Order: sequence, then C-alpha cells, then structure tokens
Amino acid sequence: MSLNIRLEKLRFILEEMELAHYLAKNASDDENARVLSRHVIIRAEDLIKHARGLRKPLLKVGYKLVDFNNAKEIYASEFESYFSVTRHKLGAHIQDFDFVKRVELWNDVESIKVDYFANDALAIYKELEVLSIPELISYSKPQEINNPSFDDKLALFRKTTISRSGSELGTDPLALSRPNTTTVLNGTTLHIRAGQLNLLRRWIDYQLKLFIHLKGSKAVERILKGRILTDIVSFCDCLITKEVRAGSLQEMDGLDRLLIEAGEPVQSITNFLQVYDFENKLSAIRYIRNKFGAHLEIDDNVSLSVILSKLNDFPFDDAIKFYRIVESLFFKVCSETFFLNVHRAHGQYSHDIVSNNPSVIPYGLNYPADKKNLLIQSRYDCNEVYEKYYKKYKSCDLISKEEGRHYFWNAFVSATVTAEIRKKETLQGGGLRYKQIKKRTSHDFILQKLLSAPDIEVLEYIFPLLSSCSTGDPDALTQVILEFSKNSNRVVLTPAICDMVGELGSWKAQDAKEYLEKNVSCSNDSWTKLIAMLALFKMFIKSEGLDRINNRMQFESYESAIGWMNNTLTNEQKLTISIVFLSHFYSYLLVTYVEAFEEEVSNLKTKLKKILRDMLANEVFSQLESTLETLLDTYDYVGVVLMISDVLEEMSFRKCLLDLVCDEVIVTANHDQARRHLVGCYLRNNNMYEALKLARELANRNPDIVSHQITLTQILASIPKSKDEAKEAIQYIRRSYSNLNREEEITLLKVEDSL
Repeated sequence: MSLNIRLEKLRFILEEMELAHYLAKNASDDENARVLSRHVIIRAEDLIKHARGLRKPLLKVGYKLVDFNNAKEIYASEFESYFSVTRHKLGAHIQDFDFVKRVELWNDVESIKVDYFANDALAIYKELEVLSIPELISYSKPQEINNPSFDDKLALFRKTTISRSGSELGTDPLALSRPNTTTVLNGTTLHIRAGQLNLLRRWIDYQLKLFIHLKGSKAVERILKGRILTDIVSFCDCLITKEVRAGSLQEMDGLDRLLIEAGEPVQSITNFLQVYDFENKLSAIRYIRNKFGAHLEIDDNVSLSVILSKLNDFPFDDAIKFYRIVESLFFKVCSETFFLNVHRAHGQYSHDIVSNNPSVIPYGLNYPADKKNLLIQSRYDCNEVYEKYYKKYKSCDLISKEEGRHYFWNAFVSATVTAEIRKKETLQGGGLRYKQIKKRTSHDFILQKLLSAPDIEVLEYIFPLLSSCSTGDPDALTQVILEFSKNSNRVVLTPAICDMVGELGSWKAQDAKEYLEKNVSCSNDSWTKLIAMLALFKMFIKSEGLDRINNRMQFESYESAIGWMNNTLTNEQKLTISIVFLSHFYSYLLVTYVEAFEEEVSNLKTKLKKILRDMLANEVFSQLESTLETLLDTYDYVGVVLMISDVLEEMSFRKCLLDLVCDEVIVTANHDQARRHLVGCYLRNNNMYEALKLARELANRNPDIVSHQITLTQILASIPKSKDEAKEAIQYIRRSYSNLNREEEITLLKVEDSL
C-alpha cells in the first residue's frame, strides 16, 4: 500500500511541475512568470524527497535501482546548487537574506533552468517506468497543456493586463528586478520587513486574479491554492512573530516585534490579537500549507486522495477573507507609523518618469510582453488626443484615470496659446493691476466639452478634472468656468460653478470675485447663495492665508472681506455658516493656512457656542457643553451636526444641516471618529447606501476594533436586501472575535432579534 501511495504522489508531483511551468511560460510578464515558477521549485524538492523514499521499498522487492539512483542524486545535486536557497527564501518561506543576493536568486529563476528541472523530473520517472513496476502508471501530460481552449483563456488573461505609462513605485526587496520601477531602498530591518509584506501582497493579488480567471481547471486551482495559502502564511509570519525554537531556520522577527524594539507603538496589533481569533485561523491555513502548499505530505500512510480531499474541503474563500483582514491591519500599522507611510504608496505610478533598472533579466516567456512607450506622449493641440485622454480620465481604472488627469494638467500649462486675455486684479487698498492669462487649445477643448456635455457629465467628470488640475494654471481654468457660465445659461449648474470658481479663483481676480458676490447678494436660491458664500470664503482664505504665512505686514480684515455676508442672516443661518466655514478651515484645501487665522477660528467657535446656547435650554446646553468642546477640539464638525440633530429633532433646519454633511459641504475631519459620525448623519438622513459603504470601509480598515464590525451588522440588518449578509456578518464576528464584552454581546443580540 505504501509503495502505491509513494508512486502516485511522485506522478502527481510531475504533473504539477509541468503544468506550473506551462503557466509560467505563458504568464503576462517576467515577474509573474517567476512567481508561478516557484511552484516548480517547491515541487522539485518534493520530488527528491519522495523519490528517495522509494529506494528502500523497491530494493526490498528486488528491483535494481542504479540508473534511477544516479538520475535522482544528480537531480538533487543540481537542485541544491541552483534552487535550494530560492525555495527556502522566496518560495516556501520568505526569509531574511542579503539584498543583492536575493535579487540574484530571483533573476536566476528563468525559463531554461526551470525547464531543466521540470523535464529531468520526467527523466527520473522514466527510469522507474523502465523497471516495469506493476503499481506504476505511465506518465501523461496534464490535459491543460496545448489545449486550445485553455490557451485561449491564458491569452485573454494576458490581454487584460493593462499597459501603464510612467514608473511604478516599489518598496519591496525585488523592485529592482522589475522594469520601469522606481525602487525605494532602505536597509533598516523594519523597512525590509514591510517591503517583504508588500512583495507578498503583489504575489497573492496576481495569483488570486489568475485563480479567478482560470476557475474550472481543477489542476490549476490546486496549484494556485497551494501558492496563495503558502504566501498568506508567510505574510502573517512577517507581520506577527511566529514563536519557534531558537536557532531554527524559520526563526524571524515579525513587524510587530521589530516595532517594539524600535520603541514604536503597536497598539493596533495588540488590540487585534486580543479580540480576533488569529492563531486558530492561521493554524488551519498553516496545516494545508504544511501538507500541500510548501510540501507534499511525505508520510506514505497518507494517500494523495486524502490530501486532495482536505484541500478541496478547505474553506478557501474564508482564508482570503482572513488574509484581507490581516492585510488591512498591515495598512493601519503603516498609516500609524510615520516612517512606514511610504509603504502605503507601493504600486503607485509617477508619470513622465522611466526607470532603467540594471537588474532586469528576462524570464523567457512564450509570448514576450509588448514593448510600448512608457511615457505619456506630450502631444497637444489635437482634439483626437485630447479625447483619448479624456476617456482615460473617465475610466473606472484608477491608474488610467490618473494618466488622463496628468496629461491634462500638462496640457493646461503647455499646449499652444490661442489667445491672451488681459484681466483686472484688485490690490489691497483699492489699487488695480492687469494680469495676462493665456488661453490654450486644451482650454478650448474643455470649454466645448462643457458646453456640449449633459449636466451629469459636467458634474461627475469635467468639473472634477478641472479641480484635480488646480495646481497648474488655475487662473486660466477659472476663465474657462466663467466663460462656460456666461455662454451656457444653465441655472441648475450655478451652485457647482460657484464652487469651482471658489476652488480655482484668486481673491484678487475682479471678475471671479464679482461673479460670486453677485450670487451672494442677488440669488433667490438659498443653496446657490450658501455655495457662493463658501466659495468667497475659500478664495479669501487661500489668498490672504498665503500673504500672512509670508509675513506680509498689512493684513486684510476677515470681517470686512467675509463678515458682511452675515448681516442679513438669521441665527440658524449664522450657526450653519459657522459650522461650514470652520469645517473648511481643516479641509485639505485650506488646512495649510489655519494657523494664520487662529484668532478668526477662535471667534467663529465662540459665535457657534453662543448661538447654540441661545437656541437650547440652559439645562440641555450644560449637558452637551463638554461633548461640544471635545468635538471642536478634534475639528469634528460632522460630530457637531450629529449632536445638534439629536437635540433639535423638531427644528426644520436640522434636515438642512444633515443635507450639508451628506453633500460634503460640511467637511469631514480626517480621522475615524469623524467618519463614524458621518455614518450617523447618513443614517439620520436615510441615506442607507452611503452609510453602508462608509461603515464597510471603517470595518475593513479597523479589524482590531469590534465596534466597527458591529456597526456594520446593524446597518446591514436595517436594509431588507442585506439581511442575509447581516446574518453572515454576525456569525463571522462570533467565530472570529472571541472576547466580546457584555455591551457588544447585547448589541449583537438586538441585531439578531431584529432579523
């Protein structure tokens, strides 16, 4: 029985090696060919061990094994020379290694060597076939190889790989081996470990995409499951230290221990390990990794069918969900650790850059990747090219979208000038000066797009494109917006036009300022008036803030520039505008200038508290005062609105405040407290889709915080079509978060009762 099992496993190893090498030769690029070739290398060591295990039982029954032993040991010697270290450092494990030697090891994984080990493995098997062993089944190629239908699937997958322009930022230790990659090198152990984690993320993401694309081929699914599960275990061991015997080959400090040694906080990891069933879930994956992924079970009492049955029965989707949760923990640690923030930028693209990496060695693909120009062509003045990059900007693919944005940023400052416009600028003290604004072919293209596009396209694509190019030539873009307003007469877009003028325009630009002041003074639409007021506020803060930062001696008064707009407002409107303005002081656009307006911010807060005190009963205000101070100190004006909405339920302007939050007119501070309050505002405004979307983001980003997971279940339970998902989420929390406190348990029970 044991001989049958050993021979069956040996044949299976050959099939996997040949099929894995076939996948590698047909990969989308050299990097991913090497990623897939790791399975050949891992199975090559399995072949040696299992072949050696055949020697005694075959000798025992009288077979002469001289040729078999010679072939096997020559193969083992060659493997030791070429790929043994690669298998340990870049395959079954991800272990620490010299930086240069690691790149050399990786580049040594190329088609000729891999082909040698795949083909010579078959030669060893042929030596057994010569012996006419009754239990031995003749070897035949996997059915996927040279199968036209399977080849078509591989070709389609290669085509789905999007060609990128620009240079990719890589923080992983093999970034230097990839073409057109800007490598961030840092030799400290912490950065090396974070880089290894990003490397594993790359591998897992590619293999998972290929797994989904080739679903249906059981043999391919097994190979990719083995690689993905093995890489997940390596990822976890790199992040959270695995306890092993001192001095063992697997001994390695995870990112958690390295952070502690560096004196950095690891509270997120500590919280996660306290509340999440990490070890048990990882142990289940590690078991499959040990029996199939990194090794094929050597015990000849365990049949291949038993091993494959365990792999087939293993909940692979749950393992991927577990991995995504641990990956989110890694992102959170990087965001909380200042010097690890660079690793969050891994995989992003920089345009107008091509990196010539000297360590790039081709693998030897059957279908080499197309050599395309990696730079965005700086060709302007052609509507066909403008249209091409406009379509890229409209794409759902974020990198293509950024290519389109980057192209237009350059076009708005570099395309051919078609006209020069002389514009008045108002100086402090009443003086005037004239500024020349250059109108270009790119501006003409965008203006025509604005005039011809439907309102929804203007709001969803064209205005956001102009906003994203605001650091180029904002004065020229402001003129495009004003000209569009003059020629289109689309009243429904007036608030959005005001918003764009406020973001792009200069306080000194007389026509932009007059346009907004006219809408503040004359508009009969309260929404337009509010947006115009906010636009004037933003224009003033940008211009005056820069002057104050540059220590200009004479300041323009905030009250004279902006305060006049409050003269005709009711108390409710004054409270609203105070919250709106204060929230924008801490927006990405204006936060740079907030220190220059310290006195004005303090005055606005005082006015806000006074108005609120006048609107509420003394007892109610006293109860809320400490909470209000906390919210103001954390710039959480969404939280202020949430608090007001809960105590002023009967007042009509409560709905107005919630609308302003949900429409992003009141800006959400950049921290999770404010985001959680934003979820509350969405819920009170019956905007269930946005509440669910944000709650899901918070839960995914904070796997160490149980309350975020429970909030998600509450929202899911309140949406009829999401009740099944709510039940699954509750079950997952109970299985995965083992230390729920009494309050969390009661909340979950209430959610269950509601279902």
